Amino acid sequence: GDIRDTEVEDATKVIESMKIRSFERKDSHKKYKIGFIADELEPLDPNLVDGGGVLDGHPYYKSVNNLQMIAYVVKAMQELNLRVNNLEKMKNFKEN
Repeated sequence: GDIRDTEVEDATKVIESMKIRSFERKDSHKKYKIGFIADELEPLDPNLVDGGGVLDGHPYYKSVNNLQMIAYVVKAMQELNLRVNNLEKMKNFKEN
């Protein structure tokens, strides 16, 4: 396999640039109070989106790839945790 560490260095910045929306789905007309628009996520990382185009003669609506989204969230949490730990170390160093 070709497994290596991610090249995503600033997941926090990607997460910050995601717009949180309320919307109605085109296919089911179900209303969501909070979520994401696939077309807005796609420029951030095309892997955040599944679908698009036509499948078997029907529109194949875009949707959010939740596993990719979770990976960004976990990476961003790791980045933020590192920043918090570094700030706590600096604070403790200054107090002693």
